[in-house]
Amino acid sequence: MNQEQILSGIAIATSATILGTQPVWAATAQITGVQVKAQGSTLELVLETTTSDQKPQIFPINRGNDWIADIANTQLTLPEGNSFHQENPLPGISGVTVSQLDTNSIRVTVSGADKVPTGQIIQQEAQTITLGITPAATTEAATPLPVTPNSTQSNSTTTSTLPSLTNQELSPTPANLSTPTNTATRVENKNLPT
Repeated sequence: MNQEQILSGIAIATSATILGTQPVWAATAQITGVQVKAQGSTLELVLETTTSDQKPQIFPINRGNDWIADIANTQLTLPEGNSFHQENPLPGISGVTVSQLDTNSIRVTVSGADKVPTGQIIQQEAQTITLGITPAATTEAATPLPVTPNSTQSNSTTTSTLPSLTNQELSPTPANLSTPTNTATRVENKNLPT
């Protein structure tokens, strides 16, 4: 009986605690516009926001050929819908997508044409978030310089030659050493037990 009273007291206290607490809802920033600008070899992605109680938090990662930034404490409220997409905004970048990830987060995905681009937060103010994305540098295959006998250009490449071995040098019995058969037989006979 005493145990039942203790358990019911704990249950009542737990219920009162749960009912007495109210969730705190922070106002999220509304993303109301997306601008894509080419600034030389860098792509600037400007997210226009409304002011909110909490500063949006940005979590960038690389996945495959994509640079992804998840931005918490934000919601998309674009006039054209709940997502934004632009194809080939800059050479080396195949696409930019901004979409709602969950109730209070959006995802910015920048896809590289061949390799993952490099992204960074350029500016984060009360009403704008500016991300800078640079395409991955493309490396071209090195082509050898032609060498002509009358060339006046100096070539800084040093060529060294390693000595090569011929079949004669690799043979187990060199050609200049000959072993008479009789001597070899006599040596073998000396070592045999009698």
